[in-house]
Amino acid sequence: MLMTLHLSKTLRRSKFLKPKERRRLAVRIRFNFNKHRRPSVDDVYQRLLDFFMAPFSKDAVSPSTLQPSPNEQLPDAEDSAPSPAVPSSSFPCRRPVRVTLYTLLGAFALFTIAWGMLPGIMDPTFERHIQDKDVIAGMTREQAMEAWGSPYQMNVTYTDRGVRREEWVYEDWIDAGSVRHRYLFFEEGILVGGWY
Repeated sequence: MLMTLHLSKTLRRSKFLKPKERRRLAVRIRFNFNKHRRPSVDDVYQRLLDFFMAPFSKDAVSPSTLQPSPNEQLPDAEDSAPSPAVPSSSFPCRRPVRVTLYTLLGAFALFTIAWGMLPGIMDPTFERHIQDKDVIAGMTREQAMEAWGSPYQMNVTYTDRGVRREEWVYEDWIDAGSVRHRYLFFEEGILVGGWY
């Protein structure tokens, strides 16, 4: 603290800086000297743990702990001041709310995972997709060709590790002056994605 005051007084007397700059620098120096050490990862982790585990701790205030014991004598209503309200935890920290939120979050995660796997489970051989002229990731080159026919152009490349990648380009002529392109991407003969 003394060092901070000494530096700030010295800066104020300095002739090299304008008064505004001296004040700004003095404030920065005070801030830097008064600031606590930077928290470590363990400190941050402990603070987060304390925050999320506070509702479960034994020290948490509950309505049952605020009730008077049977041996305590209750003051008369005339003599007593209004009692303070029972402190309660914030709404998201309450156990039923947390359980409901975590359940909904888990259900949503399962739904998103299942939604991506559902077409493969419902049609493992892709026969229905081929009949509907539709493609889906996981099809072989032959199945994609049965569904959409042969492509207008095939671009073949190899990665550094020797993986064969193919890009199939389809052209759909809408009218004489406009064309729409569809793309399929294969790795080692298996459809991995597309754009259409």
